[in-house]
Amino acid sequence: SQRAVATAIALARKLGAVLTAFIVEPPVPVSLPGHGAAGIVRRLEQHDHDTAAHAQHLLQAAITQAERAGVRCDGFY
Repeated sequence: SQRAVATAIALARKLGAVLTAFIVEPPVPVSLPGHGAAGIVRRLEQHDHDTAAHAQHLLQAAITQAERAGVRCDGFY
């Protein structure tokens, strides 16, 4: 959440610490009825692409906010 990011940045700044941000994305649903093997592969690839893009967006926002506060932030997903 935005509140968690802001609180973590404030604490890291106060302590002179490096911040590590991480994003956990939900897995693709196990049950994909009616998609067939090729459809499932496409769905898995799309899910991987979408979750990576979402995670990168959130991480970049947190990193930018931290940098503006003078805090180094590493991000992972």
